[in-house]
Amino acid sequence: MSTGATGTVTGHELVLFDTNVWRHLAAHDRAMETRAALKSAGRRGAVSPLNIDELVRTPDDIQLRAMVDVACRRWWVRLMPIGFLDVEQLVSAIRRHRPEWVRRDPDWRRFAYERGAYLTNDHNSYWKAVRRQPREYANSNEQNDEVRRLQEAITREAKKVVPHFDSSRVGDAMVEPLEVSLPGTTIHGRAIESWRFQCANSVWLRIDPRESGPMGALWFDCFIERSAISPSDWWSFWADDVTPADVSREWLRCATFHLQATRKVGPGVAGDLALVSHLVDVGAFATCDRPLFDIVEKIRPVAPFEFAKVVYGPDLNSLLPQLQPV
Repeated sequence: MSTGATGTVTGHELVLFDTNVWRHLAAHDRAMETRAALKSAGRRGAVSPLNIDELVRTPDDIQLRAMVDVACRRWWVRLMPIGFLDVEQLVSAIRRHRPEWVRRDPDWRRFAYERGAYLTNDHNSYWKAVRRQPREYANSNEQNDEVRRLQEAITREAKKVVPHFDSSRVGDAMVEPLEVSLPGTTIHGRAIESWRFQCANSVWLRIDPRESGPMGALWFDCFIERSAISPSDWWSFWADDVTPADVSREWLRCATFHLQATRKVGPGVAGDLALVSHLVDVGAFATCDRPLFDIVEKIRPVAPFEFAKVVYGPDLNSLLPQLQPV
């Protein structure tokens, strides 16, 4: 897995920090100490662009610069954006089950150009630009803020329809059969597992340039011939072909959404929903967010694939001892 500017890193040695941990590292000047502790355990800290997107919402300029400065240091392994990793996994599943959708002439040049902004450390790289002008980046990040507000609204609506949902039955909820009414498709009138229906719909919206930001659609179109995918084939692909392991990132998000709808909806809902998909990219995830920890541990027993260990602590003193050697 190519995750950062330093090249290929084994995922199991990586520890991804929740955004609240980055705030602790900056506020208490413990970045170097944490790096050393991880190194002694044979691990490396990882940072995601999603962490940056959440940090730049900090209104205080001094705090903002301090946190971004810590998170953008070259010590850490820099993960690719969620949108890139989602498309990477989706394209892999398409190659496996629907090779006829794959472009005969992938646009490698365009792909390398867009990907390079996150892998290099030159003046124009994503990480250098954010570290140099964090407030300017925050002001240009309005689209992500709109997505965050929309996700919060969707989760609030979900709470209205699942007020008595038993959170211990999230596994049953994921496979609950839904009768689909999609005339003209091969799944019309069929009952399919709920996670398949939800993922098929949400993924298409995220890679549709008319509905979402351009990046996911851009990476998708580098490898997949969109015109070769009929609506019927798309739904059939999700209903009949993919397994939860094929699209583990989407499965985790879907399960997390079910459980978020049973809790109070706060400003961190969208960030948590995105961050959980990184659990298949790293070996451990450290968080100071107890509700998120509880959600993930309720999902773990019913997930049909393995994902990162999650450690919880209210502060760094309780978190670091839990990150045992690989």
